[in-house]
Amino acid sequence: MKKLIIAVLILMSSAVYAQEGIQFYHGTWAETLAKAKKENKLIFIDIYTTWCGPCKLMAKDIFPMQTVGDKFNKNFINYKIDAEKGEGIAIAKTYKVNAYPTYLFVNGDGVLNYTTLGAMPAPQFLKEADNALLEFHDPKPLPAWQAEYPAKRNDAKFLMAYMKKRAKLRLPCDSLIDQYVALSTKDEVLAKDTLMFLVQQQGITVDGPFFAMLSTNKAEVAKVVGQPEPAVNQLLSQFAYGDMRRAIAKRDRNLLEKIIVARTALAQGKGSTIDADEARTIYFARTNDEKELIKALATYSKSLLAYDKNTIKEADAAQLKSFEAGVAAGQYKDATPEQIVMSRKYVSSLAATNYAYRVRDMATIAYKGTSNKQVLNDALKWMEVAKAYSDNFTIPEVTAGLLYKLGRKADAMKSQEMAINTFTAMKMDNEIISTRLKTGLQNMVENKPTWIDNEATSVTAAK
Repeated sequence: MKKLIIAVLILMSSAVYAQEGIQFYHGTWAETLAKAKKENKLIFIDIYTTWCGPCKLMAKDIFPMQTVGDKFNKNFINYKIDAEKGEGIAIAKTYKVNAYPTYLFVNGDGVLNYTTLGAMPAPQFLKEADNALLEFHDPKPLPAWQAEYPAKRNDAKFLMAYMKKRAKLRLPCDSLIDQYVALSTKDEVLAKDTLMFLVQQQGITVDGPFFAMLSTNKAEVAKVVGQPEPAVNQLLSQFAYGDMRRAIAKRDRNLLEKIIVARTALAQGKGSTIDADEARTIYFARTNDEKELIKALATYSKSLLAYDKNTIKEADAAQLKSFEAGVAAGQYKDATPEQIVMSRKYVSSLAATNYAYRVRDMATIAYKGTSNKQVLNDALKWMEVAKAYSDNFTIPEVTAGLLYKLGRKADAMKSQEMAINTFTAMKMDNEIISTRLKTGLQNMVENKPTWIDNEATSVTAAK
């Protein structure tokens, strides 16, 4: 009897603990919408995938917390769904989800009120919930702005307010920026508050009036933003690179070439050929055009591997010289000897490391974008080049993936174990990376593909 009572108490305590975190509703999507409408609440949707490390981190560490559960259980209908299964596929498509985890706050009519994404600590997560509630109770929510837009699309004042509303919800402004600029004078656009807001937005297009205005008024723009003119060139180059998303979404090769022309002009000959080759490679990878991707990789690898290595040495030598001068001048007097040593190593190999990462990312695109054995074997040779410039754990990780895809399982597992050991030796408290590395090894053990995911062609996915 005593053992039975103890067992019951254990079960009861477990049940109480289980209730502390977020409680998720398990109905269909239609039932969830109806429930939200009846209770006049927002639906909090956790859109995840089974392979997503940050998703697992949030589910393990953040969702079970009592403070989080108190906030979410009281204010939302909580719903979680796999973006790659069942109704999750349609939901992710409807709300244009392309990164995980994504958190949507949707009303009972299915209208998006707020969105955010990524792993984050509890205080930030709770703040995002507060932001969603503020939007839900806003007397003029996003749907009202959207309904008003057709009649006021030629009203610059309305467009600015509408863009600020969208920016608050982390939504791209798309064509709104160009519409606003077309309706405004140069002086109005270059007013500091206006310009600083506009340059921070998503959706700036290389063939639009805002990009053209920035390009033809660089000196004035530099003065307003408080940066030298070369920094404006860098900003414009980033905008052009960001516009790749539009070219990829539309599968528009003409737009791709416009982007390349813009970036080439901004680079002023410095590495412009490599940048152009990289852009085409990314485009064909993201549009799943394997035939063109193989051609692009051949061109890109030729230009990238032919890069003048003396430039790398000179850049790192200059960085180190500048650092040592700073040390001698007492700029780092508050740093510990260990920090000085680490910083010295970092600055003395920065250009080399960046080059290694670029070669690695090219090989990653090959690994995840094609099954052509000749290309995969070429990519292994590229990784030898990357290895000569960096000892980062991602070098053996990508090498392992290539070996595994080529059927060299034993070699692949050895390389993946090396990646795990190298990462472990760094003593970084990063569960997301640790999980990724261990999952990769486990997939090899279980003969599962390691190259299929939604980051298949991201040039930053391996960092």
